[in-house]
Amino acid sequence: MKKFILASALVLMGASVAMAQKQGTQALGGSLIYGSDTSLGLGVRYQYDITSNIRIQPEFNYFMEENNLSYWELGADFVYLFPIEQNLYMYPLCGVSFLHTHFNFDDRTKGSLNEGDLTMKIGAGLQYQLTHCIRLVGEPKFQFSSYTQFVFTLGVTYCF
Repeated sequence: MKKFILASALVLMGASVAMAQKQGTQALGGSLIYGSDTSLGLGVRYQYDITSNIRIQPEFNYFMEENNLSYWELGADFVYLFPIEQNLYMYPLCGVSFLHTHFNFDDRTKGSLNEGDLTMKIGAGLQYQLTHCIRLVGEPKFQFSSYTQFVFTLGVTYCF
């Protein structure tokens, strides 16, 4: 029985290594974002696989203007990929970003207000390897700063 358990563990470890990302793989992509306290947004992200399971992904997100208020965010997330099955990965993520807020006053006041804030991010994600070069991602995460918001991202990246 011990030999069976040991053999099963070795097979599972080998399968997870075979399904992992390649170290040094890079990807570039875009995303559609929803922020619970902001609005809809668009994003651009770059991914670099530091190891087969650890990835850094810098990103730039712009949230559309709503009620004279717009946001942009520049940050980076660190993720650890766990293979679930072939071509499907789950990952926790944590990161930091700089969130810039721009508020336009009404026509009578004629002015604007700009403010920046450092945010911490924590969340999770799913990645589906559609083809050898195309990845689909979905990420729910929380941003913590002077206010907290939930952000959901759907995106696609192209590996090179």
